[in-house]
Amino acid sequence: MKIKLILATLFIMLHGNVIFSQCISVELSVSWEMGYDIVHYDSIISIPILNVTYRNNCDRDYYFLNVCENENSLPEMLCMILDNARYEDYVKREYVKNLYGVNSNQNFCVNIGRWHSYGSSWHAYCDYDSITNKYGRGYQDIKCEYVNCHLERIYEHIRHQNNLVRVSKKTPTGAIKFNFTIDDLLPENLINSVGEQFIFLKSGETHTDTYNLIAFKILGGCFTFHTFDNVIENYVLTTEMDSVTKRTVEQKLELPETVGEYFRYSGGFNTNKVTVCFGDK
Repeated sequence: MKIKLILATLFIMLHGNVIFSQCISVELSVSWEMGYDIVHYDSIISIPILNVTYRNNCDRDYYFLNVCENENSLPEMLCMILDNARYEDYVKREYVKNLYGVNSNQNFCVNIGRWHSYGSSWHAYCDYDSITNKYGRGYQDIKCEYVNCHLERIYEHIRHQNNLVRVSKKTPTGAIKFNFTIDDLLPENLINSVGEQFIFLKSGETHTDTYNLIAFKILGGCFTFHTFDNVIENYVLTTEMDSVTKRTVEQKLELPETVGEYFRYSGGFNTNKVTVCFGDK
């Protein structure tokens, strides 16, 4: 399988003096690591890894919501289609084997990032010009959504094989929902109680999260990764039951301005895109 990596670093190369104009930058890159093939367990293969590096470019220590939370370095794909497939089927090696290279000649954009209160789920969008329109736009939309489901099921296969248990609860749409409380966000409790959902960086520090892209390699195609929204919010959302209406009410909880020596950061951040191709492109 021919593999080609295209780093979208033109912005950084041509605007190196601008990339640090924001206090926070989120830099995407792809590297390769040797690991076990998830179909042929006794084989060692090269596995693509998406690196998400947070960088504090200012002379002040900051904390902020992470762009994409990391659970066992496996992406969480947003699958919008209910196709009645059984869990027992898609955690089998045979299911994964049948998916090799099915999208080798297609292009996708992949949004990664936090959807405010709902954590973050990755979602792949199609380049419609690379998909046959023989059956019309509706066919293209469905095919694109199945890509997300295939990706999610490959990662379910990995979780199943490695006995990984998901910690987060899901909403009906598949996104991860966090139920923060006022006590959770007290400065003295925040790091210990929900600190894993935040990035804490001293001046000049970096932090890198890594995500396994093996499912994308299995499906084939060209994938351009970029952040969902280049803005970090200064609040989280929680839901409470209204005692009068007996309905669930969503409320904003503003993050504390300081946590220890760290100041809250919110607003825009610099970032880039990265494209990796698997197949004959």
